[in-house]
Amino acid sequence: MKYFTPERYLRLGNRTDEQAFLASQRDWEQAVDGYKGRLRRIRKKLPAGLARLLDSVYLHDARVLDMWQGRRSRFTVTLLPESAPGRFVILAYSLLEAPGFAYGVLPAEVHSQPLAWLDDELDVEQGAATSNARPGRRLKAFRA
Repeated sequence: MKYFTPERYLRLGNRTDEQAFLASQRDWEQAVDGYKGRLRRIRKKLPAGLARLLDSVYLHDARVLDMWQGRRSRFTVTLLPESAPGRFVILAYSLLEAPGFAYGVLPAEVHSQPLAWLDDELDVEQGAATSNARPGRRLKAFRA
């Protein structure tokens, strides 16, 4: 994650120091603006279905219903978005390598149940041709 890092997320929870909290808010908003700019620059390189997904549903705070790895090269996540209750979103990833999971990224006191999809970041590999660019999507579905 380049924009929505666990460190940035944790700084948002510091409410003991007003100046530090306000600075973390500004930092988060700068990250949001930076990511939106990056997304605008790569948008035409994204697969059409992924671009439609970005236009149709907001995944922030979606409830993670299930994650599983099927065949060796497939990983699937089922989400229930807060922005569209009653609508399931199924993300199916074609893997280039086995998925990795980072446990303990956030302290236990900020974990939530059920598991929430906080933010994710899309990018396109450098040097990929526009017609067959491979989006690089990093999963960030830690509890918070």
